[in-house]
Amino acid sequence: MRALRITVATCAVLAGLALAAPAHAAPLAFFNEQPASADTDYNDVSGTPLVGDFDGDGRDDVFFYRPGAAGERIKFGTTTGFENDFGADLSVSGTFTPLVGDYDGNGVTDVFWYAPGKAADYLWLFFTGGSHTSTAKPVNGTFKPIVGDFASNDEQSRDDIFWYAPGTGADFLWKAGPGASFTSIARTINGTYTPVVGSFTPDPSTGGSTDSTLDIFWYASGPTVDSLWKGNGAGAFTSKAFNAPDGAVPVVGYFDGYGVQDILWNRAAGADSVWLADPDTLTFSTHPANVPSTAKAIVGEWLVPDEPILLWSPNAADHLWFPQGEPGTWDYYELSNNTDMGAGYVPVTGDFNGDGHRDLYWIKYDVGGDRLWYGPNSGA
Repeated sequence: MRALRITVATCAVLAGLALAAPAHAAPLAFFNEQPASADTDYNDVSGTPLVGDFDGDGRDDVFFYRPGAAGERIKFGTTTGFENDFGADLSVSGTFTPLVGDYDGNGVTDVFWYAPGKAADYLWLFFTGGSHTSTAKPVNGTFKPIVGDFASNDEQSRDDIFWYAPGTGADFLWKAGPGASFTSIARTINGTYTPVVGSFTPDPSTGGSTDSTLDIFWYASGPTVDSLWKGNGAGAFTSKAFNAPDGAVPVVGYFDGYGVQDILWNRAAGADSVWLADPDTLTFSTHPANVPSTAKAIVGEWLVPDEPILLWSPNAADHLWFPQGEPGTWDYYELSNNTDMGAGYVPVTGDFNGDGHRDLYWIKYDVGGDRLWYGPNSGA
């Protein structure tokens, strides 16, 4: 649960009091950096990195999925780095869209291997120690699936799968049940959107200050109306229309300490903005932002309740945006003790040492040189 900070509510999507650019502050020592592994040969990895706790030890791991017949690999998180497992028994042997979640509610991360169309689909359930089972779970369709606990009121901590078919195709919510079973519930979107998942509205069961349910913001760049689907915690939603900025990449995080999530609209061309969710009015207030055009915004719960945004610039210095007391205002820090990560890295976030703070793993494919940035207050 997150603390609620009381502020004056503002109307939805009206300009706030934020500065157009953040204030510059002195360089900041924030992350604890070290090599990702003493086994330098293992840095030569490839594939799609999937982050989750695949052995149930409370630390996130990185599962490298390699489409086709190539074997998979896992790096298991430890308190001081990664332990490597080349995954002889983890061969997926096929081309899939991997959906990471906890589908049986045992606290260990699973993978649903979805193959668009009529190809076979499989659910891998992982258990403490890293063992897993594989079960066929046919989907039979072409979807843009999203994962989340959309039925959190059952208090089972099981993730569900929303099978979204862009356009006019039929959509379904698979509600997870006992034994990793799923109940299919018809839902209707009718349109082509980018689904943005987050806890944007408060949960009445928590007194309105925080949200344990998930919502979906259906973002359509262009004239199509956007909409926020507020989840009721039982797999149903109520819809409200919005008009989000065109041509933006949405980034979700806790940017003002309210206890509900907000959205940074990062545009390659045009003004950036931050939408702060207001739990009192179930709307957003908009605040100007200024993300450098060469930077990529990366969020992680490195601090609570205000979540800094890392601005990674492959060809320049990296910076942190820190939310300040006035909602929508930021301080701008250059990182003083971390390597400026250049082009060619793939950043992934997770709590790799299990200390409760999110970390950053910088993957450098083919040539090695991976780096780990542990979050603040890390004992690593």
